[in-house]
Amino acid sequence: MENRTPVRAFIVAIVALAALAAAMAFVAGMRGSDLGGVFSLALMRFDGASLLCLLAVWGALLAGALSVIAFYGAFSEEEDRYARRRFPKVLPPLLFIVSLGLLWLAFACASRQPAPEPQPVRIEKIVEAPLAEDPPAPLDVPMEAVEPVAETPPPEVTARALPMRWIYAEPLVFNGDWRASPEAKHQLAELFPFTDPDGSVKALLCGKAWVALAGAASQEGPAGRNDRRARLRAELAAGAAEQWLDAQGPDCARPILLGLDLGQHEASLVAPDPSQSAGQRQALIVSRALATADEYVTADRAVSEMTAFYADPAGRAALLGARRYLRDPVVFVAGDPR
Repeated sequence: MENRTPVRAFIVAIVALAALAAAMAFVAGMRGSDLGGVFSLALMRFDGASLLCLLAVWGALLAGALSVIAFYGAFSEEEDRYARRRFPKVLPPLLFIVSLGLLWLAFACASRQPAPEPQPVRIEKIVEAPLAEDPPAPLDVPMEAVEPVAETPPPEVTARALPMRWIYAEPLVFNGDWRASPEAKHQLAELFPFTDPDGSVKALLCGKAWVALAGAASQEGPAGRNDRRARLRAELAAGAAEQWLDAQGPDCARPILLGLDLGQHEASLVAPDPSQSAGQRQALIVSRALATADEYVTADRAVSEMTAFYADPAGRAALLGARRYLRDPVVFVAGDPR
């Protein structure tokens, strides 16, 4: 008997593959994620996931692939010598449903894993002793002429881009929870190495009045999830700086650490891939030098100064360059639960 490979079997398989991708994206979206989250789960790019979560997501991918193959076989006109179709038509939709069910279980399993608590940031306050009052001058002593005091220049505020661009979709955000992968933690460790062989981190953090670490999300994806991700990136960068400062000795004068949540970047690229939009996710830093060696700056004053720096077009241009974000930033004290 003549064997034929019909065009319609290929069309059905292609439609089944597209429907599977759309259904997986829908299931992931119901759990607050997307297709990128599916592959992040499959690659174990977050802490705390169990072996059951890994088996469930790989089972979902395997069942989905088998369902596409079964759709082709069920609608193929190729017949064996007994003139029977190789795949019953009930098998493809059954595998399709099993795939989506396993994917749902994988996200549900991951969302039950304990999330790491962010390290609290300690702000040290210096209490200055009151100065003793000078005794009043005798009335019969003529007062000396007072020379005009030269105006002190304002303390220097500098902004620069750090050599770190966040991995796309890091940290993973879904179902109100979040995970930071080992790769993202390695990035932060390389940004603030405890050994500091060339002294660059010490020059960046020590002896400053305050330092602000910025977090931002690139233009891809829903604004709500990217707003959450931008805040987490600022918190994680400030937390890594705090851990570096904790490991230093008394010769490193600690600054007040701030976070700068920039939010999501505006859609300036047409259909970008993660490598093209990496600059929108770059880590940025702003620091203000001490006006005097013994200057005391409060946390509220540091937030006000950082807000004023960003509000100034010159300061904003120095920090962002060509980057543009959809909303005004949020300046916060690192570790503050508010």
